[in-house]
Amino acid sequence: MALKSGFFDAESFNEETIEGETVLVPDRAYSPEDFNSFFDGIISSTGVFYQTGDIVDGKKQPPFLCEAIPENDFIENVDPVDKFKIKIKTGTGRILGHYIRITGEEYVYVDHGSADGNRWDWIILRLNNPARTLAPAVAKGKVVDTTITDPVSSLPTLNQDTSTSNPDIYEIPIAYIYVPRNASSSTDIRITPQTGLKACPWITHMVYTSDGEKTVMQQLDGWLTAYGQSINDWLQNLINNLEVSTNVVQFFKTYTVPEGETATSFDLPATVVGSTGQYKYNAGDVFNVYYNGLQMIYGTDYEIVDGILSLKKPVLKGDNELNVHILKSQIGIPSYVDGDLEEY
Repeated sequence: MALKSGFFDAESFNEETIEGETVLVPDRAYSPEDFNSFFDGIISSTGVFYQTGDIVDGKKQPPFLCEAIPENDFIENVDPVDKFKIKIKTGTGRILGHYIRITGEEYVYVDHGSADGNRWDWIILRLNNPARTLAPAVAKGKVVDTTITDPVSSLPTLNQDTSTSNPDIYEIPIAYIYVPRNASSSTDIRITPQTGLKACPWITHMVYTSDGEKTVMQQLDGWLTAYGQSINDWLQNLINNLEVSTNVVQFFKTYTVPEGETATSFDLPATVVGSTGQYKYNAGDVFNVYYNGLQMIYGTDYEIVDGILSLKKPVLKGDNELNVHILKSQIGIPSYVDGDLEEY
């Protein structure tokens, strides 16, 4: 048919003979392909969903994280003793419109190291259309000399036939495992995640298909390429035509008390005066406070709330000196008067 639409409830059923049996077929029947194709143009067809991993300490982890299980945690007579047991954690993904979701823990097994050299294996998600499955699996690499450190020389080529929209087998990697020569302990191997990379991309994004699949960010990048120079020219012109004087002014104040007296709080706006006039408090100003020349730590030695400087320790006594240095940024106020620079 040249036209398809859906999805609608069935209202009647017709008797049909399929493989010698009479079955009732609804007048509105849909295949998995019909349902999967509904998402074409909304999300890309192959990859993994970003926000589908485990939550650890309140933070989402990447999907399909893999980790080696220690041998002493193997289940007797269930887990093979001559292989590594790899746990695959939660995640959701798609391959050519078919989805996979792991909500607990799944396991695959990887062969021990070879006496002939090192090896890198893929941990993959494998779509098997004839078997109607999509599940984790291992694609074993070839053994290479121990002097080789590049996994590309060992990792097998994955089945990714794009010549047809419905291949028998299609695989994407979620991690690769480095298996050194003679490795037999889970502490010997190293697992490198691949989710979110080019071979196993995130698919939680909008796409369009008029010029191939492109993410929103790719579209934005194209827009910036086309119009970015015009925006930069406009911004530069705005900067060139703005004449706003901006400068930083300084205020200094030294506090002392008479012999035998003490003080713990000081009203900065009421007591600090600079060459630009009375100081006006702003929480965004920069404050440096010194006690007998030693810089004090904000929050530990003192605090400033609404312009009141309060000492936590020690108190100011008659034989000591407290110095306050304040930096204030001023916009629209020139740092000169009648052509002469002011001294701050």
